[in-house]
Amino acid sequence: MNKNIITLMIASATIIIVGGVLIPVLLVPQVIEDSYNLQRETKNQPIYDPPDSICVTKILNQHQGDDDDLDGFGVSTKIRTDLDHANDFVESGLYEDASEIYAKILHINKKNSYALVGMANIAAETGEFSCAEEIYSHVLWLDPPNINAKLGIARMHLLQDKPELAKQEYEEVSNMDTNNIKAKIGVGNSLIHPHIRDVQNAEIIFDKILDIEPKNYNAILGKANVYFIKQQYHNAIEKYNEVLAPNPKKIKALEGLVYSYILLEDMGSAKVHYDKILSFHDQYQIPMIDEIEEQINKLTQSTDKPELDQGLN
Repeated sequence: MNKNIITLMIASATIIIVGGVLIPVLLVPQVIEDSYNLQRETKNQPIYDPPDSICVTKILNQHQGDDDDLDGFGVSTKIRTDLDHANDFVESGLYEDASEIYAKILHINKKNSYALVGMANIAAETGEFSCAEEIYSHVLWLDPPNINAKLGIARMHLLQDKPELAKQEYEEVSNMDTNNIKAKIGVGNSLIHPHIRDVQNAEIIFDKILDIEPKNYNAILGKANVYFIKQQYHNAIEKYNEVLAPNPKKIKALEGLVYSYILLEDMGSAKVHYDKILSFHDQYQIPMIDEIEEQINKLTQSTDKPELDQGLN
């Protein structure tokens, strides 16, 4: 009998067959990677294709009409262009627009890892963590080790207020690819999280990146957040505006401006930028401006520092 261990992926669980005995175990990315690598060692390719991601299938069913106009989507250059557009939508918080593009791509190729990771990133950003984790795991089964999926998992940990885990994942990616700027920025963002709050080392990371790539807007955003935490709000505003110059819809920079102006007690400017957010995002999910003002008033009357920067990650 073949002594190799065969791993079957079923939803969010795994069945391992060892000597004819079925053993269920929790599905985690490392288990997927190990089993996949074992298969590649034996036959130089996966023994079988895994089942479709349940979450992706559900999302595609919600976009049934999105495959009506697929002219050109089979061309790889067009797919890359549309992926870039979708990723820009995600960074702007326009998740529905991004989902439509990812869905079109996945209707053509359900294994496109870039579109799959994009779907997972949207799920994570909108708090659907179990769905995000399932898609990331699916991608790591199809393509281990997929760096974009690992970056997404790290980001998900950050959104779940688990900065230590996020930092660990980002550092793992950085060790795999020493030139990966996204991973370095992720480490910086993890360090400024309220649960760690190592602002000094975060600023060093962002400054080093900006020395190499002065126009890296995610690093500029990180630097802006550092200024915000250090209560240097005018410097923060300057950096947030620098981020917005090429992309006026970048949601995190707009949020940073709103919060900075509130803490400078410039409610007029805060409302101007809040109205910009609403003009781009009609379903925007932060408190209305009067509720934010009320929150600030309560915080400034206490001895504790305001922690609005929790939303800056």
